[in-house]
Amino acid sequence: MAMRITNSMMAANYARNLQRSYSRVNALQEQMTTNRRFAHISDDPSAFLAGQRARYALTRVADYRRAIDTAKSRLTQAESDLMDLNEIAVSAYETVVDLANDTKETGDRQNVSEYIARLRDHTLMTLNSIFGDKYAMGAYNTSGTHASGEKIAPFTVDETTGNLLFNGIDVAEPANFAKIEAAMGEVIKYDVGVSAEISVAVNGAAAAVFSVEKDSGGNVTKISNLYNTLDDLYEKLQDPDCTGKELSDEYVAPFQEAQKKTLALVAEIGGKQKRLDLLESKYEQDAINYTQMKSDAEDADEAELIMQFKMAETVYKAALAVGNYVLQPTLMDFIN
Repeated sequence: MAMRITNSMMAANYARNLQRSYSRVNALQEQMTTNRRFAHISDDPSAFLAGQRARYALTRVADYRRAIDTAKSRLTQAESDLMDLNEIAVSAYETVVDLANDTKETGDRQNVSEYIARLRDHTLMTLNSIFGDKYAMGAYNTSGTHASGEKIAPFTVDETTGNLLFNGIDVAEPANFAKIEAAMGEVIKYDVGVSAEISVAVNGAAAAVFSVEKDSGGNVTKISNLYNTLDDLYEKLQDPDCTGKELSDEYVAPFQEAQKKTLALVAEIGGKQKRLDLLESKYEQDAINYTQMKSDAEDADEAELIMQFKMAETVYKAALAVGNYVLQPTLMDFIN
């Protein structure tokens, strides 16, 4: 026996279908407004997860790119400091070579000694150079030592011996070589990739110390650094009995060694900068790829979306028109 279809049943069924059609139009309209394929995770879980993975990758790439920018700035600062030290070594070398002919008079030697003193003082200032508000060559001691309310730079000079101190370690004392060697290993590093770190600063002790002499038994007998070498030259210039030839013979080789050391460190920085350039190019391409992945997962196809919206809109309007026939007048409408 066929089920009797009443007017109220047809009206209820029509209302449900009309609501479903309207919901479809509303969903498409929301997608067009937001340009997203889904408004809720439940709409397309797989696309949502793909988009989240792409977003995470983009965030990670952005962090690495910021680290690279800062690392390149720090390496530029380190290169500038090393070139200053190299220029000091070159100037001192040229000065002692010029002294070799012993044509300098007493007044000239005094002027030369003052010039060397200025180079010595500038060496200390360069070793305590600042990057932002941090000491660039102070190893892990980037903020300086604070004692009695006073900020003490990483590099100081012992008032008694005149030796250069690095974070309190006498870098001219052979007995301290183990401590100095350990201190040279303190270098600030940045995370610039997955399992990839790069040192972004020059250790001041490694930059200042240019020669370590050992005896036949392997024991350290002398540690030469640029500051104390300049200070020794200054003191020798005060001695009128010390000839220019003697000064030249004693100090030409050390200043050449200092130049070699600083230029080697500059070359090392050049290699790091090249590596950062390559990483930067890689991350730029990665950012493009991950952005495309995110777009493929989340962004709606506008052309297809407009077509679907127009079709849904047409269906909805047709449903409204059909309602005039579905919701026919009942017998009660004719009873007065």
